[in-house]
Amino acid sequence: MQLEISTAISSLSAAMGLAKGALEARDDAKVKEAIMDMASRLFSIHEAAAKLTAENQQLQAEIKQLKQEQVDRERYVLREVNVGIFALQYQPVSDDPTPSHYICQPCFSSGKKIVLRLQDSAQMGASLKCAHDRMHDLALRDAGPLPRTDTGWVV
Repeated sequence: MQLEISTAISSLSAAMGLAKGALEARDDAKVKEAIMDMASRLFSIHEAAAKLTAENQQLQAEIKQLKQEQVDRERYVLREVNVGIFALQYQPVSDDPTPSHYICQPCFSSGKKIVLRLQDSAQMGASLKCAHDRMHDLALRDAGPLPRTDTGWVV
């Protein structure tokens, strides 16, 4: 009987070892599966972070450009160059080498910075010409040459 008990204990011990081994194998598989799932999620998070970083850089560049455009817009003042006729005049800041000039207000409002060219003729009088749209040309005088000073044309 003692032999039978000893055999039964050995068999039970072996069965427990097999069960323990099966359980460990199953746990290892679950652990490996969990690690692979976490690695996949981490990769997805990394991709999303890279995408957000790129979008953030693009938005930062856009903000910088819009701020520069705002600074540029603030350097122009709306001036009446003839009765009811307006253009934007450049207001230089200290140590600014940019010469005084006018730009087309309708073009500037649509995002284009078009410098108006002065044209003076005896037949047509003086006008500011928009190189982008002839409908934006501005008449300065009815006729006669435009007076000139040492610093430029008198508008």
